[in-house]
Amino acid sequence: MKTPVLPLLLLLVTADAFPECAPSKAVRIVSRPESAGIPADSFAALPKTVYRLGSKYLRLEELPDTANKIHGLVVTSAPDNWIVNLADHTGRHIVDPDPKGKVLVPLFPPGSFGGFPKELSAIEMGCEAAFFDSMKSPKRALKGQGIEKIQQAVGVDGWKLVLVRNSGVSPPEVLFVFKGDEIVYALRYLSYEELPEVDMKLFSKPEGIEFSEEPAG
Repeated sequence: MKTPVLPLLLLLVTADAFPECAPSKAVRIVSRPESAGIPADSFAALPKTVYRLGSKYLRLEELPDTANKIHGLVVTSAPDNWIVNLADHTGRHIVDPDPKGKVLVPLFPPGSFGGFPKELSAIEMGCEAAFFDSMKSPKRALKGQGIEKIQQAVGVDGWKLVLVRNSGVSPPEVLFVFKGDEIVYALRYLSYEELPEVDMKLFSKPEGIEFSEEPAG
């Protein structure tokens, strides 16, 4: 199954498309895109919240898009996917026919930005640092004004991903996409936490929603 959820952010696809990302503990990530092509006061610039657990569970929460009367919510407990508009209490229920189907959250699907390479598209939300480590990207210390940060970079065919975090093993702070020497996109992490406990109701069928049954496509 290949179901677009959010442009350049989320995609639900079957297994084996990318290396597996399956957080052993639930993670909660709040992020916001920053780009010259995204107006700061637009819906596209609003923060989004993602919960991930293992290879089967996902929850994506959007803020309301008042202009289009959409308040998006996506919940996956594979093979079930519920795509919801909380503004009008309607939604779609899609069942992945692949019994091995897994939730993937590639930050940048192949072809993003007009030619983003497949190798870099393997990076997923929830496993950013692991991706850079798997690519054997060295950690470079950045020091200035008494603050020390860690930078990792990996490049393919003129494209480059750069991850910045605080020193040590802290979570991501910002992820940059470069084409040549130009920053074409940045994703800022407002919050990135591993949850000691998780309410599995986060990944169950949303209540009070009128669902239509749709085939996977």
